[in-house]
Formats: sequence, structure tokens, C-alpha cells
Amino acid sequence: MGFFQRLKDATIGFSGYARLGRSRWAFGFMTLVLLISMAVGVARWTKEVREFGQVAAQELASGPDWGLVDGEFHYDGPMPAFPAENIVIDTTGKYDPEQLRTMRQGILITQDRMYNWNSPRMQELDLAEIPFTFTRADMSALVQGIYGFVPVLGILTFLFQLGFKAFDAVILAWIGQLAVKVNGRPAPFGQAYQIALYAMTIPIIIQWIFGLSSFSMGFFIWWGVGVLY
Repeated sequence: MGFFQRLKDATIGFSGYARLGRSRWAFGFMTLVLLISMAVGVARWTKEVREFGQVAAQELASGPDWGLVDGEFHYDGPMPAFPAENIVIDTTGKYDPEQLRTMRQGILITQDRMYNWNSPRMQELDLAEIPFTFTRADMSALVQGIYGFVPVLGILTFLFQLGFKAFDAVILAWIGQLAVKVNGRPAPFGQAYQIALYAMTIPIIIQWIFGLSSFSMGFFIWWGVGVLY
């Protein structure tokens, strides 16, 4: 029985579970592996995040030069500058920190100070207290380096999801054993686990397509559908 046939039996009605229950549990586990691979989309997720990292690095590598050297911030462009929403750069002293109070929150970077306004508090940092220096080129290289680890993060995400779902199948198997025992038809754990692996098919698809969180109503939908199957 191929992967798509097992997927069909696990999702369309309940009649296919008689066949699935007679197959080896290893096939159910491999179906779970392939299903999570498709649902999580590690390759696609990795590609999108890496592209974001490349764009971020390019943005950092373009425009006026800036950096922090010997406790002083420099910015080689017109000022005051607004590189992002609620962020102001002005090393000339023309922009008064009190002007931040017109916003709900904002950050001002001057030549030797950084002001963080988050109504109703104003925090001030002496840039000389920062124990390192950096330039725009340094930050660009850092971003590129960080996103170089994205494939590893994708693999770890996949492994964690696989582990959690394998444990969820154990819980579903126990519930299934309890249900058939009540009806006077005891089932071995191996068979119950095999059925539980397939019973998670629709919940996994629902979770990853609709982004249901385990801490919202998605928790009840996930387990409700899983227990039903």
C-alpha cells in the first residue's frame, strides 16, 4: 500500500482503518514522517527565511554608512533620519529628546546617547557603556551568518514536531485501548498505536493549514478529531 493510498484511507471516512490496522506500525510511522515533512514544509520555510535574511543583509549594506566606534555613533546621511517607524537618528543635536513624547513610544540615537521613550517612561543610555564597536558592514555580515544556520533550525523544527506527534500518538493509543476495553474488545498497544498514527492525519493537516494553536480552540479541534478517528 503506497503513501497516498494510506493517506486516502486515513482521511476519507473510517472504512480504510480496517486495512490500516492490519499493516505494520512502521508504515504508519513513515506516513507520519512524510506527512509532517509536507505539512511543516521545512524546505520551503528554510528558503523563505533565508531569502528574508538576504534581503535584510542587502538593506543593511545599502544607504548611508553608520556605526558605533569608541562610544560615539556616526551616521553619514541627512539628519534627523527616520530609518524605521518611531526610530530617529540625529547626531547634530537638533532633535530634542523631548520630541519623542509626542509618540506613544520611540527611540532617539544621538552622538553619545540613546533615548528610549515608552510612555510614560524615558530611559537614557550612555553609548560609551556599550563594550563593543560595530559598523553597517559588521551588522550585514552578522545577519548573513545568522541566517546561514536556518537549515539547521529547519531540521530541528522538524525533529521536535516529529517527537511531539509520536508522543501524541501514544496518548491517542491509550484512549483507543480504553474505548475498546469498555466495549469488551481489548486491543494490543501496537495495533492501537498504529491506528493512532493514522488518526492524527487530519488533525495535522488542519493544524498546519489553518495555523491552529495548542493554546486556543485548536487544541480541542485537534484532539476532538483525533479521538473521533
